[in-house]
Amino acid sequence: MIAVGRRGVLALGLALGLLTGWSVASQSPRVAAHSQLVTSVPGAGVVLPVAPPELRLVFSEPLEDDFTSLELLDFWGATISVDPHVSSADRRVLVASLASLQDGAYTVNWTALSAADGHVTAGFISFEIGNPVFASPGHFDHSGLGRLEGLPESGSIHAGHTRVDATIENLSRGVADAGFMLAFGLFVIGVVVVRPGLPGARGSVPVQIGALAVGTVGALVLLSFAGSAANLDALTYATGSRTGMFVGGRIVAGALLTIIATIAWASGRVRFAALVAALGGAAGILTIALGGHASAVSGQAAVAAIVVHIGAAAIWLSGLVAFAFLGLSRQLTGATLRAAVPRFSAVALIAIGLVVVTGGYSAWTQTRDLTPLLTSYATVLDVKVVVVGLALVLGFLNLIDGGRDRGPLRGFHGRIRVEAILGLIIVGLSATLVSGSPPGTNAPIWIERAASTARSVAATLALEPGRPGPNRLLVQLEAAVPDGGGVEIRLVQLDGFAGSSTIHLRPTQGDRDFVADGVVLGPESRWDAALVVRDAAATEIGRARFAWTLAAAGISEGRSAPIVDPTLVAAALLLGAALLGIAFTIAGGRLPLVHPTVGRQTLIAGGAIGAALGLILLVARGPG
Repeated sequence: MIAVGRRGVLALGLALGLLTGWSVASQSPRVAAHSQLVTSVPGAGVVLPVAPPELRLVFSEPLEDDFTSLELLDFWGATISVDPHVSSADRRVLVASLASLQDGAYTVNWTALSAADGHVTAGFISFEIGNPVFASPGHFDHSGLGRLEGLPESGSIHAGHTRVDATIENLSRGVADAGFMLAFGLFVIGVVVVRPGLPGARGSVPVQIGALAVGTVGALVLLSFAGSAANLDALTYATGSRTGMFVGGRIVAGALLTIIATIAWASGRVRFAALVAALGGAAGILTIALGGHASAVSGQAAVAAIVVHIGAAAIWLSGLVAFAFLGLSRQLTGATLRAAVPRFSAVALIAIGLVVVTGGYSAWTQTRDLTPLLTSYATVLDVKVVVVGLALVLGFLNLIDGGRDRGPLRGFHGRIRVEAILGLIIVGLSATLVSGSPPGTNAPIWIERAASTARSVAATLALEPGRPGPNRLLVQLEAAVPDGGGVEIRLVQLDGFAGSSTIHLRPTQGDRDFVADGVVLGPESRWDAALVVRDAAATEIGRARFAWTLAAAGISEGRSAPIVDPTLVAAALLLGAALLGIAFTIAGGRLPLVHPTVGRQTLIAGGAIGAALGLILLVARGPG
């Protein structure tokens, strides 16, 4: 039993380690998820005195050039010929040169296919050319500028999809994810927990192969759906887009390894069949991570974290499913139950620890805020957290019971079934989140406030996306602006060209949130901004100062950081727990209420994985 346990723990550590390493090696720095329009030049709703030389739309993700389009219409709806292309200098920018335009109103319709997560977004912006019509002297002109155009709902679930399409995507993605996770996790559970303690558990291998086959079919349906959502056939989507290639690779690997595992099983090579199916599951987990929101976050750490998150969750979920099935088939009772539960508890404790830390870190990278229920995406995320909490409570009761199934904790089989159902619900919620659009997608960068002035106002300033080129300026005021008043920013470049410009911001939500689009900031530049709030008579009420430096990759100085960096917290938790666990094991310690040998082995394996991931978070997390 001990030898088998060592092989199982070694398989766990090796598989997750290889997944993590591969994900880091294959990733390049990116930012945020779903290709949402961040800003544009001209800005949405602005009035220009003369025609611009080009259109420049800045998105939150890299774009697929062949499947991203732009259409320019005049006031009468006639199409004006343009030749849009994705900028070679920045794959997140769509550019179209313009011939001379006459005075009037224009609309830009755009459709973008994200190269990070494969989702299609669409929207529009409008602008005018000619002399703007101002209100009475001393008033700020906000006419027609009260809403943001072309910006899809941030934090949405299935933005732009029909209810039927959303249902198909959810089901196919959930089935695919669950299938690949079970194919991987059942192998670990079978080696470490089930086979050493249960005669006849050889039957878990065909279940594992079947899960891989089901996951492959789910991925095939998902590919067909994703292609049609992008107005492409499945083959074109699979060969021409980054995400399509990952889904296609998942299908090919799943189908091929299902066939090999089935042949091996039929010929009596049970262990080889189980290993092949597990490799198929591992390949699926890797492509899930590479084709999801984590691949769009700057740096490689986010993908590494989600790989470990899904892998650890797969082991936990597979154990729950296995125990629920064996309980229903009456194979798990008495002494067998008391032997198996402590073994699973040892593995589950480490897996759950990894799931919680990596899940919290991943949620932060995608939302930048873990608490408010302000969007449908955040609501689903919080529901997932609640369901995970309920499952952990049931797991804690089973840990204390230890398989004895008596006294006040009687009812193990009922609890494990409910916990397994909760685990599958968690997978479904996770699939929904992958299909959704995180509210922190655009990730505005907040600027540290400079020294207070005599007539200081409580205000915050953010740049979006906070890298060289066009940016949106976002201002939040603590106190409302008086009726007829407004907000302006006097922007001064402190190096290079000695000059300044005054930018009038428009309200977006009520009278405390203001924005200005298309403010072009060059690389390697230093800036000072004086934010001025005025009343209806254009009299200054107060001001605030901000300063920042923009390097080639983004904000290098002046960034307003949280009091505690969640990435450093996650890295500290992983490294600290890893070192403590390994030292505890070497000193002869043992986890309470679990199998002593498996407990020591999983502590070492989990410690190695946690330490490796902690180092990755510190070294490869990228800029902000």
